[in-house]
Amino acid sequence: RNNYGYADLRKKTGLTDTSIFQLASISKQFTAAAVLILIDENKLKLTDKLRDFFPQFPYDGITIKHLLNHTAGLPLYFWFADHVWESETPPNNQQMIETMAKNEMKPFFAPGKKFEYSNTGYFLLASIVEKVSGQSFPKFLKAKIFDPLNMDQTYVYTYPFDSVRPNQLMGYQVSRRGRARELPPFLNDGIYGDKNVYSTCKDLYLWLKGLNEGKVLSRNSLKLMYTQGKTNSGWKAPYGMGFRLENRNGENVIYHNGKWNGFRTSVKNYIDNDIWIILLNHSSYSNVSGITRKLNEFLKDEFKKHHNQTSQKNQN
Repeated sequence: RNNYGYADLRKKTGLTDTSIFQLASISKQFTAAAVLILIDENKLKLTDKLRDFFPQFPYDGITIKHLLNHTAGLPLYFWFADHVWESETPPNNQQMIETMAKNEMKPFFAPGKKFEYSNTGYFLLASIVEKVSGQSFPKFLKAKIFDPLNMDQTYVYTYPFDSVRPNQLMGYQVSRRGRARELPPFLNDGIYGDKNVYSTCKDLYLWLKGLNEGKVLSRNSLKLMYTQGKTNSGWKAPYGMGFRLENRNGENVIYHNGKWNGFRTSVKNYIDNDIWIILLNHSSYSNVSGITRKLNEFLKDEFKKHHNQTSQKNQN
């Protein structure tokens, strides 16, 4: 574990282990886990329909599973924020649901027909968690995941109601000449479920460890999280529930990247060698995935050297 660069790019104060990053789309794994917790508690089913919870929503036939697997076909909520929302204050989840219900837009495709990554689906899942649990999404995650796993530097940021917390980083746009510009709050910053979880490297390690040791979900739900979704035709999507699932150059990888308002993040599990890599960045630097690949190659080589040295000692 190490820190490189600055927390404040203008004052040149360094990043530390307690620097707190916007996780961007890595947040989706917490949303998926929240839904699966409610399924484990028999309060939700994968076959439940979106309109069971939001009857005013004009999209029929969409299930919880469609939302989790990105096969729902819903339009982008960003479009509604940019073209329909009239206030300068960012909408929250409930306001966006009402906006989409009043300004119907055709779905991209029928539920289950295709796979298409969707931020809309995950903000709706967070809203369903609130409806079913009777708690706000931030409080639900804190009670069910963050506190039990001792993730004391992790929270859901709700704009504009939360003040910036100590060690909470701002995102930066960095030009090719190296000039840094702090990015102000954005119109879509008020929506959570698809993003807006803030955390540290240490807390993310505690999360991944706790998740895979069965401290969050049942064995069946964890398996579902890491199982590829399917379209109606049986085509396997490169996504489970909150995680992408791929085979790259012969290696099986469970991962998720994030990109939002000056933050670039990545969490990757190279399954075959049991390597987890967590990389958090709060600038517009675009090669985060390239760094994780290089780290993976370096670690594999180090493990191989260690194995060879151990074998040689045993032979001697």
